[in-house]
Amino acid sequence: MELNFNAPRLGALTEGQTTLEALPYADGSGYEVKIGSLSDGLPDMEAGRIVIDQERGKAAFQPAPFAAFAAGPVVLRALAEMVEQAEQGAKA
Repeated sequence: MELNFNAPRLGALTEGQTTLEALPYADGSGYEVKIGSLSDGLPDMEAGRIVIDQERGKAAFQPAPFAAFAAGPVVLRALAEMVEQAEQGAKA
């Protein structure tokens, strides 16, 4: 799917320096989610996507196949907040 780099993005930074960034799809169907770290210097990895159901105004996180990242409770809470923001945007 094509990304819209001009549209607002969702993002989060945890205390442990983990970064989450969600880039919107051009068709409005959701966001591509990247996860990374400010401390390791490695490129961000694909974590999955946030899928938006426009009819119901709902959003959900769909992990990438074979996503190779460990997400503790702090990262999962940040991800849940991003999904909540996407859902609020879908309802607006």
